[in-house]
Amino acid sequence: MIRDRLTYGRRVPWQTGKRELKRGRDINWALRAMPAREWVVEQWPGSTTIIALRSHGSRGCRPTDQTPYCATGLRTGAKALLRPADRH
Repeated sequence: MIRDRLTYGRRVPWQTGKRELKRGRDINWALRAMPAREWVVEQWPGSTTIIALRSHGSRGCRPTDQTPYCATGLRTGAKALLRPADRH
């Protein structure tokens, strides 16, 4: 349910993206985030935001397309969430 909303939903509260061109990489980062549901907070106390971070592009000559999902306790905007997420 959360994955579908973050991946395909039209109304996601926080969205941002950026392109990284360096060291043989050409990657587009797209971050989509929403407040954590009650059942998520019950299972992972302290969680406030659910994030989907899609990286699509190429590393060297190999194509890459990944979308990890995570819960975080950070309370900030989308651009500020993208900074540490793309370095992880």
